[in-house]
Amino acid sequence: MARPIEENKNVIQSYMLTAARYDFSVYEKRILYRLVELAQAELQGKDFVEWIGMKVETNLFGDKDITMPVRCILANEEDNNYAKAKKAFKAMSSRTIEQTKGNVWYLDHMLERVRVNLGTGVAKFRVSPNVWNIVLDFTKGYRKYELKTTMQFKSVYSMRFYELLSGQTKPLTYPIEELRKMLCLEKKFQPIPNLEKKSHRYSPKRT
Repeated sequence: MARPIEENKNVIQSYMLTAARYDFSVYEKRILYRLVELAQAELQGKDFVEWIGMKVETNLFGDKDITMPVRCILANEEDNNYAKAKKAFKAMSSRTIEQTKGNVWYLDHMLERVRVNLGTGVAKFRVSPNVWNIVLDFTKGYRKYELKTTMQFKSVYSMRFYELLSGQTKPLTYPIEELRKMLCLEKKFQPIPNLEKKSHRYSPKRT
């Protein structure tokens, strides 16, 4: 059985992940949140024994073999949507991260070797060293947020805006087009000038 989130603890996420361009589902985001949580714990030297049912092992090549009960990515004790959870693991295994180091271009899958035991509800998968290092890359800053809060959002856009705004004491300015690209919304919503034209066209007449 997965451990519950007893407290609304803070986790620190690389700004590269916070502002990256991607279009994940809510359940995929929860997998990513768990990776952030586990990577942070490893960075702090914590013993993974304290994560009931969760385990991270490092092989000779630096890959991270992760054991994670599927319940760890469900919203709460009432959430039993294992079908969506399995769909999220499948989607994450097909998604890739690319980066360039020196003269070498790297392309890595977010998750590899995904296995879900349908009897015990335990998932096992592998994360490459490059993906793990991106999760821990704070060279461009970071965002701190409350894990329990993020896990309970039902909208991926709520999740991403919460990540951007959490802990901010000063106003943030993001161009609309930059947000559209970050959230992969270029083809889903009309450009702002068109919306402005329509708002003028259908505005009520003054009396």
